[in-house]
Amino acid sequence: MQLLTDALVFATLAAVVAPCCAEGDPALVGCWEAEKIVRYESDKKVTEDQSFGCTMNFSLDRVVALCVAPQGESRIEYSYLIPRAGVYRATIISNPNRPSSIGSTRDIDYAVRDDRLYITTYPQTTTPAPLTDLTKVESVSIRRMSSVGCRPEKTSISH
Repeated sequence: MQLLTDALVFATLAAVVAPCCAEGDPALVGCWEAEKIVRYESDKKVTEDQSFGCTMNFSLDRVVALCVAPQGESRIEYSYLIPRAGVYRATIISNPNRPSSIGSTRDIDYAVRDDRLYITTYPQTTTPAPLTDLTKVESVSIRRMSSVGCRPEKTSISH
């Protein structure tokens, strides 16, 4: 269950197609590997995680989030667009581990600085029922240059 939660959290950090809005940001395009995720829960508990292996692979209109852990892999695909500077709007279009999340959309604050991607998101906490008890998630990812695809180099399997 933790893998699904981590993947969903990371994926919601990652990536809705609306005809009125701009396509993706070229600065996002490529492979990003999570260095740190900080989770803020509804009970005010704050946890920082650096022991996972998650990547996001951005194109101009899609992002694929992949998390690897001892219990397996989780892959979630999103469509996304840029409604305004520093924000991307992501909609889940594929999630084999949680099909009920397909169509879920949220705005995600982001910044790209010095080959790092900084993301803040506020997961859904109202009706319909929230997908998680998290109220805020922040992450820092590093740009990865790889010829073997966008897979985590750092995985909890190796720890």
